[in-house]
Amino acid sequence: MSAASALQTIKSTIAYLVVAWAIVIVSLGSYYVLRPWLIENTVNHLAIYAIWLLTTVGVIYVVSTWF
Repeated sequence: MSAASALQTIKSTIAYLVVAWAIVIVSLGSYYVLRPWLIENTVNHLAIYAIWLLTTVGVIYVVSTWF
């Protein structure tokens, strides 16, 4: 394995870890902030998580195309 290849692998791994951590923080944060409102609005709860899921998939796709 060349040094450039190793560097690329490390860079990609760090990028995926950062994205995964950001997704965890955003999902937990949004859940706890919106929880009282979501309990009263189940339909809105489902809509928010559908939007969150689409956004997450979009972010992962964009980051994966960078590396």
